[in-house]
Amino acid sequence: MSESALIGICLVFVAIVVFVVMAQNNKSTQKAMNDAVNASHPQFNPTKKILNDYGRWTIFIDEKSQLLLMCTRGGIEWKVYDFRQLIRSEVIEDGNTVTSTVRSSQIIGAVVGKVLVGGAGLLIGGLTGKSRSKSEISKVSLSVTVSDTAHALWSLPIMNEKKPVLRSKAAAQAALCRANEAHAMISALIRLADEAEKAKQIQVQVSTPPQLDPPPKSAIRASFAEEFIKLSKLRDQGILSDVEFAEMKVALIAEAKKGA
Repeated sequence: MSESALIGICLVFVAIVVFVVMAQNNKSTQKAMNDAVNASHPQFNPTKKILNDYGRWTIFIDEKSQLLLMCTRGGIEWKVYDFRQLIRSEVIEDGNTVTSTVRSSQIIGAVVGKVLVGGAGLLIGGLTGKSRSKSEISKVSLSVTVSDTAHALWSLPIMNEKKPVLRSKAAAQAALCRANEAHAMISALIRLADEAEKAKQIQVQVSTPPQLDPPPKSAIRASFAEEFIKLSKLRDQGILSDVEFAEMKVALIAEAKKGA
């Protein structure tokens, strides 16, 4: 056997050993993360997941408990959030935001040179980096902003090429598709939390006691009609169940009778 062949065999053997060691370390890290999550959130039972190639990051979603687990670096860095803590999701291409969903449930196409802020969906400031030709792309990532002072921004890489490649290439298309699918999923969770919050606000309004100086009967009837229409729309959209709708309707009628 020649010396070059022997060196090649040795290199292959070393590569296999390194791969096995890394796989074992990843399994150990994942187990430690799973144990910690189970200890802190025993109710967490993921029903869906979003992941990037090579296990660089993963998002686990528990639809029943409305919890989301952000996991990066193969499980070394992770945290569990309530859906209500999700503020914004963005798809970023070469430093520019191209699609953004804000906590106000508005999906807005980004304007070049501007960036969205959470809450009211205002546009301020400027994005860093120069946009390349629309036919080429080198970096794609998903950015998720959460209500957490310890870790407010999660930047999740999806594509990171040293040189820009044609957008029509299979690798670029796959990265863009993965980014849009992940963004759509996070956007759905943001809207779900928004709708639940709006339903709670309506319930609070319905249960608010009447004022000491009651308004005219005409105003009471108009207010009752408006609130009833709101409740009906929420039921038709599936946000309120039939049982919840019936309970809120009874409370609304009772308040209207008191005012009369």
